[in-house]
Amino acid sequence: MKKIIQGTMLGLSIMSMSAMAQAEGTRIGVGVSFDGHGNTIKVPIDLGALRIEPELSLHFHDRDNNAGSTTDYHIGSGVYLLNQVSDVINLYYGGKALIIHEDEVSRAGGDTIFSLAGAAGFEYFLDKQVSLGGEVEFGFAFGDDTVVETRTGVVLRYYLQ
Repeated sequence: MKKIIQGTMLGLSIMSMSAMAQAEGTRIGVGVSFDGHGNTIKVPIDLGALRIEPELSLHFHDRDNNAGSTTDYHIGSGVYLLNQVSDVINLYYGGKALIIHEDEVSRAGGDTIFSLAGAAGFEYFLDKQVSLGGEVEFGFAFGDDTVVETRTGVVLRYYLQ
């Protein structure tokens, strides 16, 4: 059932991205975020003062004290208000929802966690198509336990238009 829900979310994200790409004045890009947990691929879709940014991430890491290793992946999307401060600086703020799946090598199956976070960031345009910026998140992850999460990262984006 979990895989059906995850597949449905991915399909809906792809269909919505292709529909938005056909809209007049839409700006689409691809980016990568580097943070302490791994790298995340992002697809910013700017619709005037609104940004929708689907994201996908895959993380491999070892647990402390030789307790095994895990593979985490998450899929979801952020929705942000976009504020152009100058010709080369954008600020954005909003929220994101993610489904995080964690597989532990030492046991069968894994955990699926739902995460809701507020996020804010900025981007500085090095030229018309390339931006470098930073992002901060504060949110909650719901699974077996509820966990408060904070995350910061550096984001590099390339816009196609």
